[in-house]
Amino acid sequence: MKTILLIILLSLPFIGKTQQTDTVFIDNIYLDGVDIIAHDSAYMANYRRTKYFVKEIYVYAMLAAQMLNEIEDTLVLIPKEKDRNKYIRHAYRDLKKEFGYEISQLTITRGHFLMKILHKETGRTAYQIVEQYRGKLQAKSWETILRLNGTTLKKQYSPEIEDIVLDRVLKEIEEGKIKPKPRPPVTERGRKAARKRKKEQKKKLKESKRNRKRKIS
Repeated sequence: MKTILLIILLSLPFIGKTQQTDTVFIDNIYLDGVDIIAHDSAYMANYRRTKYFVKEIYVYAMLAAQMLNEIEDTLVLIPKEKDRNKYIRHAYRDLKKEFGYEISQLTITRGHFLMKILHKETGRTAYQIVEQYRGKLQAKSWETILRLNGTTLKKQYSPEIEDIVLDRVLKEIEEGKIKPKPRPPVTERGRKAARKRKKEQKKKLKESKRNRKRKIS
């Protein structure tokens, strides 16, 4: 399957990895001290598998979402189409440079979780992102090809339905119970986005602590 991040960010031609899948030996992956109550082995297997892959992609998925949101916020402030197109070209160049390595390594399972996280953080599916930046024809073309490979650009984050386990893993990462794989940004745009996200996380943590204090009092 085409690397999903490349489709989402750049909508470039299909290359390589069309049939690559991920193999995880569940029995050799432990819970690292995380408290979890499971009713059956299937749930535990799903949890371990989800945890394994999300830990691998979480940092750069969140960075990608942050950068996409910032690009969108800036585009709203640019009135002239010519200037908007110029900005998009520069932004895409940075995105390609920032995520080049992950693009070359991304596989079907990682792509699945990546699209889920991006939808959660940006409010848009990969299909909507491609449609917005590359047009309806491009979006429909990629969707047709991906469906032939057993997946779709229209994946949505559904925490109360199919993504209950993913939602739990993401919350445990945010709470510091699970440590994702480190991945420092490589471009100046990426570093700025990472700093902004760090500030937003600190602000959210402070608000969360204040809310807990109010409930106690």
